[in-house]
Amino acid sequence: MTDPMLFYMHLPKTAGTTIQNLVMRQYEKGELLYFYDEESIQKGFANDEIKAVIGHFRYGFHQFTTKPYTYVTFMRKPLKQAVSHYYHYYENKSLEEVQKMTIEEFAASKYNYNFQTRFISGENHIESDPEKYLQIAKDNIDKHFTMVGITERLDESVVLMKNLLGFKHSFYNSSNINEKRQQRPELTASAIEAINENTLMDQQLYDYAVKRFDEQIRTIPNFEKQVKRHVVANKWFQKLDPYYIKYKRFTGKL
Repeated sequence: MTDPMLFYMHLPKTAGTTIQNLVMRQYEKGELLYFYDEESIQKGFANDEIKAVIGHFRYGFHQFTTKPYTYVTFMRKPLKQAVSHYYHYYENKSLEEVQKMTIEEFAASKYNYNFQTRFISGENHIESDPEKYLQIAKDNIDKHFTMVGITERLDESVVLMKNLLGFKHSFYNSSNINEKRQQRPELTASAIEAINENTLMDQQLYDYAVKRFDEQIRTIPNFEKQVKRHVVANKWFQKLDPYYIKYKRFTGKL
Protein backbone atom coordinates (compact mmCIF):
# COMPACT_ATOMS: atom_id res chain seq x y z
CA MET A 1 0.00 0.00 0.00
CA THR A 2 1.28 3.45 -0.90
CA ASP A 3 2.03 5.77 2.01
CA PRO A 4 -0.50 8.60 2.28
CA MET A 5 0.55 12.05 1.12
CA LEU A 6 1.76 14.00 4.14
CA PHE A 7 0.40 17.49 4.72
CA TYR A 8 2.58 19.25 7.27
CA MET A 9 0.49 22.22 8.35
CA HIS A 10 2.97 24.76 9.66
CA LEU A 11 1.22 26.97 12.21
CA PRO A 12 3.35 30.10 12.69
CA LYS A 13 5.40 30.40 15.87
CA THR A 14 4.98 26.79 16.99
CA ALA A 15 8.58 25.63 16.21
CA GLY A 16 7.27 25.00 12.72
CA THR A 17 10.47 25.89 10.85
CA THR A 18 12.42 23.48 13.04
CA ILE A 19 9.96 20.69 12.23
CA GLN A 20 9.81 21.71 8.56
CA ASN A 21 13.54 21.06 8.29
CA LEU A 22 13.17 17.69 9.99
CA VAL A 23 10.39 16.71 7.57
CA MET A 24 12.45 17.87 4.58
CA ARG A 25 15.23 15.46 5.52
CA GLN A 26 12.91 12.48 5.21
CA TYR A 27 12.34 12.97 1.48
CA GLU A 28 14.36 13.19 -1.70
CA LYS A 29 14.67 16.34 -3.74
CA GLY A 30 11.55 16.73 -5.87
CA GLU A 31 9.25 14.83 -3.52
CA LEU A 32 8.13 17.96 -1.64
CA LEU A 33 6.05 21.03 -2.37
CA TYR A 34 6.02 24.24 -0.31
CA PHE A 35 3.20 26.75 0.13
CA TYR A 36 4.03 29.82 2.18
CA ASP A 37 2.26 32.70 0.42
CA GLU A 38 -1.45 33.26 -0.04
CA GLU A 39 -1.29 33.30 -3.85
CA SER A 40 0.29 29.86 -4.11
CA ILE A 41 -2.07 28.47 -1.46
CA GLN A 42 -5.06 29.67 -3.48
CA LYS A 43 -3.68 28.04 -6.65
CA GLY A 44 -2.95 24.73 -4.96
CA PHE A 45 -1.21 22.00 -6.93
CA ALA A 46 -1.84 19.27 -9.50
CA ASN A 47 1.04 16.88 -8.88
CA ASP A 48 0.09 13.56 -7.33
CA GLU A 49 3.67 12.27 -7.65
CA ILE A 50 4.88 14.26 -4.67
CA LYS A 51 4.98 12.69 -1.22
CA ALA A 52 4.68 15.64 1.15
CA VAL A 53 3.26 19.17 1.21
CA ILE A 54 4.53 21.80 3.66
CA GLY A 55 3.26 25.30 4.37
CA HIS A 56 1.02 27.84 6.08
CA PHE A 57 -2.21 26.34 4.74
CA ARG A 58 -5.30 25.48 6.76
CA TYR A 59 -6.93 22.08 7.01
CA GLY A 60 -8.61 21.28 3.68
CA PHE A 61 -5.56 21.61 1.43
CA HIS A 62 -5.89 17.91 0.58
CA GLN A 63 -8.63 18.97 -1.87
CA PHE A 64 -5.86 19.19 -4.48
CA THR A 65 -4.99 15.49 -4.41
CA THR A 66 -6.87 12.26 -5.12
CA LYS A 67 -4.39 10.21 -3.11
CA PRO A 68 -4.85 9.05 0.49
CA TYR A 69 -3.56 11.75 2.82
CA THR A 70 -2.77 12.55 6.42
CA TYR A 71 -2.00 15.73 8.33
CA VAL A 72 0.57 16.63 10.96
CA THR A 73 0.87 19.92 12.79
CA PHE A 74 2.17 21.36 16.05
CA MET A 75 0.32 23.37 18.67
CA ARG A 76 1.74 25.74 21.26
CA LYS A 77 0.25 27.19 24.44
CA PRO A 78 -2.01 29.95 23.05
CA LEU A 79 -0.60 32.79 25.13
CA LYS A 80 2.97 31.97 24.10
CA GLN A 81 2.00 31.50 20.45
CA ALA A 82 0.10 34.81 20.34
CA VAL A 83 2.87 36.83 21.98
CA SER A 84 5.54 35.29 19.76
CA HIS A 85 3.37 35.93 16.69
CA TYR A 86 2.89 39.59 17.58
CA TYR A 87 6.57 40.17 18.28
CA HIS A 88 7.47 38.46 15.00
CA TYR A 89 5.32 40.89 13.04
CA TYR A 90 6.47 43.82 15.15
CA GLU A 91 10.19 43.16 14.77
CA ASN A 92 10.23 42.04 11.14
CA LYS A 93 7.96 44.86 9.97
CA SER A 94 6.37 42.35 7.61
CA LEU A 95 2.83 43.58 8.12
CA GLU A 96 2.25 47.32 8.36
CA GLU A 97 -1.22 46.88 9.84
CA VAL A 98 0.17 44.98 12.84
CA GLN A 99 2.96 47.52 13.26
CA LYS A 100 0.35 50.07 14.27
CA MET A 101 -1.38 47.79 16.79
CA THR A 102 -0.87 47.48 20.50
CA ILE A 103 -0.71 43.94 21.84
CA GLU A 104 -4.26 44.36 23.13
CA GLU A 105 -5.47 45.35 19.64
CA PHE A 106 -3.56 42.46 18.08
CA ALA A 107 -5.17 40.05 20.56
CA ALA A 108 -8.66 40.84 19.25
CA SER A 109 -7.64 41.04 15.58
CA LYS A 110 -7.98 38.47 12.81
CA TYR A 111 -4.26 37.76 13.20
CA ASN A 112 -4.78 36.26 16.65
CA TYR A 113 -8.41 35.41 17.38
CA ASN A 114 -8.40 31.64 18.09
CA PHE A 115 -5.69 31.36 15.48
CA GLN A 116 -4.84 27.69 15.97
CA THR A 117 -8.49 26.59 16.02
CA ARG A 118 -9.10 28.41 12.74
CA PHE A 119 -6.21 26.63 11.05
CA ILE A 120 -7.13 23.16 12.26
CA SER A 121 -10.88 23.57 11.67
CA GLY A 122 -10.16 24.85 8.17
CA GLU A 123 -12.44 27.85 8.71
CA ASN A 124 -11.09 31.38 8.80
CA HIS A 125 -14.22 33.06 10.17
CA ILE A 126 -15.44 31.29 13.30
CA GLU A 127 -16.70 34.25 15.32
CA SER A 128 -20.37 33.42 14.72
CA ASP A 129 -20.16 30.04 16.49
CA PRO A 130 -16.70 29.38 17.95
CA GLU A 131 -17.83 26.30 19.91
CA LYS A 132 -19.03 24.70 16.67
CA TYR A 133 -15.68 25.22 14.98
CA LEU A 134 -13.81 24.01 18.04
CA GLN A 135 -15.67 20.71 17.69
CA ILE A 136 -14.89 20.63 13.96
CA ALA A 137 -11.20 21.10 14.78
CA LYS A 138 -11.33 18.26 17.30
CA ASP A 139 -13.07 16.01 14.77
CA ASN A 140 -10.45 16.86 12.14
CA ILE A 141 -7.67 15.93 14.56
CA ASP A 142 -9.31 12.60 15.38
CA LYS A 143 -10.06 11.67 11.78
CA HIS A 144 -7.29 13.19 9.67
CA PHE A 145 -4.22 13.99 11.78
CA THR A 146 -1.70 11.25 12.42
CA MET A 147 -0.44 13.46 15.22
CA VAL A 148 -0.48 16.94 16.67
CA GLY A 149 2.91 17.68 18.18
CA ILE A 150 3.30 19.88 21.25
CA THR A 151 5.86 22.67 20.97
CA GLU A 152 6.60 22.68 24.69
CA ARG A 153 7.44 18.96 24.43
CA LEU A 154 9.56 19.06 21.31
CA ASP A 155 11.80 16.04 21.91
CA GLU A 156 8.87 13.80 22.77
CA SER A 157 7.04 15.11 19.71
CA VAL A 158 9.77 14.33 17.20
CA VAL A 159 10.26 10.84 18.63
CA LEU A 160 6.52 10.27 18.33
CA MET A 161 6.68 11.49 14.71
CA LYS A 162 9.41 8.99 13.96
CA ASN A 163 7.32 6.16 15.36
CA LEU A 164 4.00 7.11 13.81
CA LEU A 165 5.23 8.26 10.39
CA GLY A 166 8.13 5.85 9.95
CA PHE A 167 10.67 8.66 9.64
CA LYS A 168 14.31 7.71 9.20
CA HIS A 169 15.36 9.78 12.19
CA SER A 170 14.11 12.43 14.62
CA PHE A 171 17.08 14.82 14.65
CA TYR A 172 16.54 18.56 14.50
CA ASN A 173 18.30 21.89 14.83
CA SER A 174 16.30 24.75 16.33
CA SER A 175 15.50 27.21 13.53
CA ASN A 176 14.02 30.69 13.10
CA ILE A 177 14.99 31.86 16.59
CA ASN A 178 15.39 35.61 16.91
CA GLU A 179 18.59 36.10 18.90
CA LYS A 180 18.86 39.85 18.19
CA ARG A 181 15.64 41.06 19.71
CA GLN A 182 14.68 44.69 19.43
CA GLN A 183 13.08 46.60 22.26
CA ARG A 184 9.59 45.20 22.49
CA PRO A 185 6.31 46.62 23.72
CA GLU A 186 5.67 45.58 27.30
CA LEU A 187 3.49 42.54 27.88
CA THR A 188 1.11 44.01 30.44
CA ALA A 189 -1.48 42.25 32.56
CA SER A 190 -4.21 43.77 30.37
CA ALA A 191 -2.51 42.40 27.25
CA ILE A 192 -2.35 38.93 28.75
CA GLU A 193 -6.03 39.17 29.69
CA ALA A 194 -6.94 40.29 26.16
CA ILE A 195 -5.03 37.42 24.59
CA ASN A 196 -6.62 34.87 26.92
CA GLU A 197 -10.10 36.22 26.18
CA ASN A 198 -9.51 35.86 22.44
CA THR A 199 -7.96 32.38 22.53
CA LEU A 200 -10.52 30.50 24.61
CA MET A 201 -11.12 27.94 21.85
CA ASP A 202 -7.40 27.57 21.27
CA GLN A 203 -6.87 26.82 24.96
CA GLN A 204 -9.48 24.06 24.87
CA LEU A 205 -8.09 22.65 21.63
CA TYR A 206 -4.55 22.71 23.01
CA ASP A 207 -5.67 20.75 26.08
CA TYR A 208 -7.45 18.27 23.81
CA ALA A 209 -4.31 17.84 21.67
CA VAL A 210 -2.14 17.30 24.76
CA LYS A 211 -4.50 14.60 26.05
CA ARG A 212 -4.41 12.81 22.69
CA PHE A 213 -0.63 13.21 22.54
CA ASP A 214 -0.26 11.51 25.94
CA GLU A 215 -2.56 8.70 24.84
CA GLN A 216 -0.46 8.09 21.73
CA ILE A 217 2.77 8.06 23.72
CA ARG A 218 1.41 5.32 25.95
CA THR A 219 1.03 3.04 22.91
CA ILE A 220 4.76 3.26 22.00
CA PRO A 221 6.97 0.61 23.65
CA ASN A 222 9.95 1.96 25.61
CA PHE A 223 9.03 5.52 24.69
CA GLU A 224 10.90 7.19 27.55
CA LYS A 225 14.07 5.28 26.67
CA GLN A 226 13.68 6.33 23.03
CA VAL A 227 13.42 9.97 24.07
CA LYS A 228 16.52 9.74 26.26
CA ARG A 229 18.53 8.17 23.42
CA HIS A 230 17.23 10.80 21.02
CA VAL A 231 18.27 13.70 23.29
CA VAL A 232 21.84 12.39 23.52
CA ALA A 233 22.12 11.65 19.79
CA ASN A 234 20.53 14.96 18.82
CA LYS A 235 23.22 16.91 20.67
CA TRP A 236 25.80 15.30 18.38
CA PHE A 237 23.62 15.94 15.37
CA GLN A 238 23.42 19.65 16.20
CA LYS A 239 27.21 19.83 16.37
CA LEU A 240 27.80 17.98 13.08
CA ASP A 241 24.82 19.22 11.05
CA PRO A 242 26.43 22.47 9.74
CA TYR A 243 29.21 20.42 8.11
CA TYR A 244 26.66 18.02 6.59
CA ILE A 245 24.72 20.94 5.11
CA LYS A 246 27.91 22.29 3.51
CA TYR A 247 28.58 18.86 2.01
CA LYS A 248 25.03 18.57 0.61
CA ARG A 249 25.30 22.00 -0.99
CA PHE A 250 28.72 21.19 -2.44
CA THR A 251 27.41 17.97 -4.00
CA GLY A 252 24.22 19.63 -5.28
CA LYS A 253 21.96 17.40 -3.21
CA LEU A 254 20.43 20.26 -1.24
